[in-house]
Amino acid sequence: MLRIKRTFVTAMLLLGFAATGFAATLEEVEKELIAAVRKTKSMKAKMKNNVDMNVQGIEIKSVSDFILELMRDGDLYKTRTEGTTMSDMVSMGQKTEQKLLSVCDGKFTYTESEAMGQKTVTKSKPTNAEEMPWSHYGDKVEAKVLPDEKVDGADCYVVEMKTGGQTPGIDKIVFYCRKDCGAQVKVLGYSPDGKVMMTTTVTDIELNKSIPAERFVYKVPDGVTVNDATNMGKTSP
Repeated sequence: MLRIKRTFVTAMLLLGFAATGFAATLEEVEKELIAAVRKTKSMKAKMKNNVDMNVQGIEIKSVSDFILELMRDGDLYKTRTEGTTMSDMVSMGQKTEQKLLSVCDGKFTYTESEAMGQKTVTKSKPTNAEEMPWSHYGDKVEAKVLPDEKVDGADCYVVEMKTGGQTPGIDKIVFYCRKDCGAQVKVLGYSPDGKVMMTTTVTDIELNKSIPAERFVYKVPDGVTVNDATNMGKTSP
């Protein structure tokens, strides 16, 4: 009987060691997600972002709703993000509505913002669709892989990142990325005391369906000057 118990305990320890030994590293997760992004020809989805936080005594609430579109054209990734953000600085009694349109033709990104009757357009270099979201915070942040989870029935890698004070009010961010297409489908931002301050969800995902090419062509509105952020902030007509 004692031998059976010892054998059972040994087996459990070996199973535990094996499970730990095969846990994905951050580098392995990034490699798998990049491969998934490269296999995705197109994507259309809805994105919602909610913020409810207090920064240095200022209570900030905002709700954003966007339509996301992505199309891969050879080695280029073309994207379009369009929607609105409703912001409320509660303690100051200031509410604003901002319309946003961001179009990337694969070479440049044009971001059009309209608030309080004023419209601005900025031209910038595109972000790399194959870059991981946590890599945008630099090399000094601490990121680690958590156990896999499902989001809306899809298998996801989960990565937790400590912000190192780079994001006011947010101590850590947890990213949920779908294994099949690499899409970041949920993001949770936590305060130092563990409260969820920011939630981003991506839903109604449609993969590899046709999207008209003109969706990724941007035309500057008449009378609006483009702020060129690609070359030392100079402006261009």
